Amino acid sequence: MVAIANGSEEMETVIIVDLLRRSKNTDVILAKVDESNFDNEPKLSLMSRQMKIEADYIFSEKLLNNYNFDCIVLPGGLEGAKAFRDCPLLIKTLKSFLNDKNKLVGAICASPALVLMHHNLLEKYKALTFYPALNEKY
Repeated sequence: MVAIANGSEEMETVIIVDLLRRSKNTDVILAKVDESNFDNEPKLSLMSRQMKIEADYIFSEKLLNNYNFDCIVLPGGLEGAKAFRDCPLLIKTLKSFLNDKNKLVGAICASPALVLMHHNLLEKYKALTFYPALNEKY
């Protein structure tokens, strides 16, 4: 699953989804995390550079119950990362992936610091890189 929210970074979202969908035997779901409604379309996100991207699904308990995800990817984009950080269900799911299920979590740019480090989810793990402007804060 690749998460998106208003303010997520387009390239970091689209390239991951594209590469994974091109690989064999990989199903990829694009799931909108925030509850904001853009153009009266609940699955539509206005990305960081004003591109509109439509998710396949809304991120919810129902989605989690119907799919057994092996990985969650959090693209960057400052506002998108803040939306991820502020989504209790996403944080609960990330904690479960990292602590209980030992599944994969990928985070790009602002998301490692604003989401994973903010919620102390990297205590046992090494973050390889994140957006340099956040280096002094974290």
